[in-house]
Amino acid sequence: SLKDQVELKLDDMQQHINQLSADVSYHQNQLNDNIIKLEELVFENERLNRDKFVQIEQFLQEINEDIKTKLGTSSDFATSKQATLDYEVKNVKSIVCETEERIDKMNVIVQDLDKSLHQTMQNISDIENQLAMQQRIASVQNIRGHLIWRIKDYSKKLEEAKQYDTILHSAMFSNKAFGYALRLDIYLNGKGTWKGRNLIACLNVLSGEYDPLLNWPCRLQAEIIIRDQVSIPLEAQDYVKTIYVRKKSDDYIQSNQYFHIPHKVITSRNYLRNDSLFVEVKVLK
Repeated sequence: SLKDQVELKLDDMQQHINQLSADVSYHQNQLNDNIIKLEELVFENERLNRDKFVQIEQFLQEINEDIKTKLGTSSDFATSKQATLDYEVKNVKSIVCETEERIDKMNVIVQDLDKSLHQTMQNISDIENQLAMQQRIASVQNIRGHLIWRIKDYSKKLEEAKQYDTILHSAMFSNKAFGYALRLDIYLNGKGTWKGRNLIACLNVLSGEYDPLLNWPCRLQAEIIIRDQVSIPLEAQDYVKTIYVRKKSDDYIQSNQYFHIPHKVITSRNYLRNDSLFVEVKVLK
């Protein structure tokens, strides 16, 4: 029955959340281990450099004492001492450069782990929100090709996208009963050449339960609507963008078909209100 199917999907989503939670713990442990290794590496290299500088200071003191006690010695002796000193300084500089390179590499690893961890946490948040929505609507399924997605805490999510390149995922929906599985993915801060100035989104056709029974290639036309949250609905001027989605076959991984909405559009009128953005999807045909 439909209720059993929904309960089965809820169980699958709960298992997915548990797996993602385990992934978060794993990535967090990796991050902590790398931070500890980085600190140990820095401390060790600081100790080595400090010892080198102490040796140089002692060497310089020996030279000064030799100069005072051996004023009559030849210039060859001073030249030899200077050459030794230059060699020691060169070794210290080499050690410092190697240390900086290692620290830079460790920083890159830590940043990558941080981004991966943050994206995993965002995915868990998306799935938890979807699970909560599924529980609220009980056994009702979205099979009308229509989605309204409320993105809360827009400012916070935009800052996270700037720092971590996170992707937001909508709830899954279908263009019709037993139709294509669809999901809207959003990069709030854009990506590639559009990064920093635009919201980038993609209406993805995912692997679905009924793909073997559907027509391929999949060709869809949809409207992406940014809702104008005015107090008087009759005065609303929604931002509407028509897009076309194509997927060759149920087992073909296509390149993402992105579209963009400028940030200046989102911040105009009342598209943003109470730090929330409403994105609506209507599959036309």
